[in-house]
Amino acid sequence: MEAEKHNSLIPLQCATCGSTQFEHSDESALAMCASCGRELTRDELIREKDNNIQEHAEDMGSKPFKTLGSN
Repeated sequence: MEAEKHNSLIPLQCATCGSTQFEHSDESALAMCASCGRELTRDELIREKDNNIQEHAEDMGSKPFKTLGSN
C-alpha cells in the first residue's frame, strides 16, 4: 500500500529539556521526564504529542524524503 511508506515514528520530547525518556508507574497518574524530572498528566502528554505530530507533518510536507533502501 502506498500510504505505508509514509509511516513515521515521532517520539514525544520533553518541552523543558528535549529528552525522549519518560518514566510512568501504574500507581501514579503522572509521567516524569527521566532527565529533568518534569511531571505531566496523561492529558498534557497527549497535547504535547499532538503538537509534535503536527510539527513533523508540516515539516514532512515541505521536504522530500527517502524510504528505507532508496538512494
